[in-house]
Amino acid sequence: MVTRVLVGALAIIGLASAAELAVQSVSISPGQSKEIEIRFNAEGSQTTGLQFDLGFDAEILKIAAAPGAAATAAGKSVVSSELGRGKRRFIVAGLNRDAISDGVVVRLTVSVSDTSKAGDVVVGVDYVSGTDRDAKRLPVTARSGVVSVVAGRVP
Repeated sequence: MVTRVLVGALAIIGLASAAELAVQSVSISPGQSKEIEIRFNAEGSQTTGLQFDLGFDAEILKIAAAPGAAATAAGKSVVSSELGRGKRRFIVAGLNRDAISDGVVVRLTVSVSDTSKAGDVVVGVDYVSGTDRDAKRLPVTARSGVVSVVAGRVP
């Protein structure tokens, strides 16, 4: 009984300090484009690479990606591959063992279809994992974002 409680407490402590990947939420009008940041918070980890899947409604959103400042500073590139309509896998990695610092790892340019109606569109993050300098898997939690499609022009 004591062993189970101790193991459970250690698991909770371990999860509390996991690195996090978070998609920024924004408001965009139909026909407009806006940049969305995907931010990484290392929480003290020495994460040298990331992989994650991004899901979105491809009928409403068109997404292009570029490396963010934190990825570039660590010598990492960002590559992505379509897994199907509205599903894309991203890899943030480089030919080095440098850790990724807190900050923006991916910049998304999100365009909303001219014919979109007002409402919220989730930009979901799934299957997130990190790696350290010895290629060992590191836990990374994820927080999805929301694109709020609004009538009228958004500054």
